Amino acid sequence: MQTRASMLPRNTLLGLMVPIAALAVGEAAVASPITSVPPAQCAAATSLWSTPGGSTTSGGAVEAWACFNLTPGGLTLNLVNVQPNVKSVGQEISAISFHVSGAQSTGATIGSDTGSLGTIAAGGSYNIVPSAANPLTSWVVSQSGTGISLSALSGGQPAQLIIGPDSAGGISGSGNYSSANGSIPQHNPSVLELATFVLNIAGVTPDSTITDVVFQFGSAPGANLIEGIDPVPPDTSVLASVPAPATIALVALGFAGIGFRRNRTRA
Repeated sequence: MQTRASMLPRNTLLGLMVPIAALAVGEAAVASPITSVPPAQCAAATSLWSTPGGSTTSGGAVEAWACFNLTPGGLTLNLVNVQPNVKSVGQEISAISFHVSGAQSTGATIGSDTGSLGTIAAGGSYNIVPSAANPLTSWVVSQSGTGISLSALSGGQPAQLIIGPDSAGGISGSGNYSSANGSIPQHNPSVLELATFVLNIAGVTPDSTITDVVFQFGSAPGANLIEGIDPVPPDTSVLASVPAPATIALVALGFAGIGFRRNRTRA
């Protein structure tokens, strides 16, 4: 690319620089969709998705992450709610859907699941339920072609929705859910912050790709749907410094200037 840039005449380079500069100005006010680095539960993920920055539902602000690790014949999904001290069931994760390339027709199953359950009382105090094998019995997986849906809204009174950390930023019981209204205890128990699912999906390989991720929040099927984004690669060491669109445009402007300087030097 440098060779091509050095051969461009001055007028052409100036013509390129003007729209790039305009892009930098126009994008400067656009907030980056990246609001935080992925949670620690996503450290081993090969594909990361999250709700866009500033997302809200009928219940309030939400931030969720879906962290996939693709394996031969399936995948592991960590579904994480990082919105702290939520006030409404509309901020709890109740379902996720996505497409995974290579998946064959139908027949996806949940091989295993893990998650800490808690019962939340009026006033926000909560008790952690003793752990058990495959405790997430409200969650059901379905498949149509390459489309996978995982939901806690499979019938009856919704329960085991995924709630974010408590007021202390964890799930150890040192904090509480002081902001919680009556809609949250109605759907006890909640999954505390993280639910992990191992899905068996025929045809999936480590080279498969995840697309079209949609998060759902709340207890009403079909409501509070938020399309996920995959803005960055799964490398937490670089996430905090990913440039905003305006920065990228200014870098491009700098490259254009380098090409113009080389052109003048050779002339």
